[in-house]
Amino acid sequence: MPLHPLLVEALQAHRMDLIGKQHTGVSSGLVFPSTKGTPRTSTSLNAAFKVLATGDIRIGAQVLRRSMNSNLLRQAVDRLTIRSIMGHTTEQMTERYYGASSADKQAAVLRLPVASAD
Repeated sequence: MPLHPLLVEALQAHRMDLIGKQHTGVSSGLVFPSTKGTPRTSTSLNAAFKVLATGDIRIGAQVLRRSMNSNLLRQAVDRLTIRSIMGHTTEQMTERYYGASSADKQAAVLRLPVASAD
């Protein structure tokens, strides 16, 4: 999975922080070890996802995946590259995980030609 340079920098800073604190998980090579130095479970992310949640929108792995797919499409990344990054085997799967935002929908409507009322 290719990583954005800003993410690489953040992960390196996080690793240096773990090393500086002599975290028990440093020797295991885990990126986000638990406080005991063991791997985290998927349910351990629930607390972080709750912080990100707004209103009725629940955040989870699928939401993050859909956001990545949608953002790549919005940036006009070619669809074969998106499929490769996302691990999609078909174009239909890439389309399925596209989430048009309200701004996307409004921009689409504004592209329609307006007829004069002559």
